[in-house]
Parts: sequence; structure tokens; C-alpha cells
Amino acid sequence: MKPRVKQLEGNPKQRKWAEKQFADITHPSAVPAIVDMLCQSNQSLAEFGVKTLGQIPEFQASRALAGIALFSQWKAVRKEAIEQLKKRKREEFVPDYLLLLTNPIRLQSASETPESKWKSGQAEFRINWDYVWVEENA
Repeated sequence: MKPRVKQLEGNPKQRKWAEKQFADITHPSAVPAIVDMLCQSNQSLAEFGVKTLGQIPEFQASRALAGIALFSQWKAVRKEAIEQLKKRKREEFVPDYLLLLTNPIRLQSASETPESKWKSGQAEFRINWDYVWVEENA
């Protein structure tokens, strides 16, 4: 894939040839390479990477697009990734978004007993529960 990436930054003839080569990519195994080599390089390549991810129908591409929509340093790239996500099933990427929102839940319970209040002057019995609520569907 590296020679094709260099061609994307070449002259118009080279770019056209490379774009034609990328048009054939539809397998989800290409997603990590597309993200690594295109979407994290420069804005022009990142925009082309988002376009290429858009032609891969599997959930791996949806998850990659979701990450780009949140974390790309270029606003135009984030915007295009969002547009691509609008065409996708939400079940493929929304759970990942929700995982970013998880926070620990802390519950606290206190109880006073008359005997302990009388002995120490200050009665308190505390129980802390810490847990995170996460639900994942396979």
C-alpha cells in the first residue's frame, strides 16, 4: 500500500492511478492500514482515507470512522467522517462512543446506631460501593 500512498501525493496522473487502485479496496482487513497510513498523515490524505473507509461496509470501518470523527486534528476530515457515519448502522459505532462516557458510580450509605453514638459521641457506619456500568452486545 505504501507505493500507492506516495502516488496519491504525486502529479495528477499518478494520483488518478492511485485512486483507481484504492477504489478496489473493500475488505475490512485494510482498515488499520488505511487509518495508519492515510488518516494520520496530512489533511489531503486523511480526507481520501475517510472516503476509502466509506466504501468498506463492515463494522470495522464504522468504528474507524467514529474514531476519526472524534479525534482527527482536521475539522474537514472530522466533518466528512460524520457524514459517512450517518449512512451506517448506529450499533456498529455508538457503543464505542458510550464507552468513552463511562464514569465510576460511587454510592455511599451511612447509618447511626444509638449505642455507638452514646459511646463515642459520634456514630457513623459507612459503606462505599464503587462500580462502573457498562453493557456490551456481541
